[in-house]
Amino acid sequence: MKNTSTRFSIIALCSMLATLPACEIEFLGIGGELPLSTQSQLDINRKKWESEMVSSYNFSFQWSCFCLPDYVAQVNITVRENRIHGAAFVEGDIPIPLEVAKERYRTMEGLFNLLQSAIDENAETISVTYHPELGYPTEVWIDYDERIADEERGFTIHSLSVEQS
Repeated sequence: MKNTSTRFSIIALCSMLATLPACEIEFLGIGGELPLSTQSQLDINRKKWESEMVSSYNFSFQWSCFCLPDYVAQVNITVRENRIHGAAFVEGDIPIPLEVAKERYRTMEGLFNLLQSAIDENAETISVTYHPELGYPTEVWIDYDERIADEERGFTIHSLSVEQS
């Protein structure tokens, strides 16, 4: 009798949930949490980053894409007052001209905007790992269209240090 009652309760719960708008359902509360949407994750982590009021920082960054070797090489990026101030290849500590660095790389705000664009463009796959305390994206993979080869893009942030003002 208990199994029939439990099954009926689950069916009733599923029927009720199906009538609610998906954007309102973030936590089920029975057996754990439902995963947050990609948009919700982005919003939460962007707010985390913004709440830290970090405007000057250094980070080690690497694009992942079907691109030229110098484009995907690991670099150290310096950001001052929320603007790219400089960049250098990790290997050999070779400086990258500032105009190239500004064109090729992004600040954290720019990386959050890249993720928002992927969401807005309905990318086929968006996989993101965020830093647990500061909220910035540490590992990202975006596949805009699974039917097209070599348009995928991602990045990894290997380390980040905040400069004290």
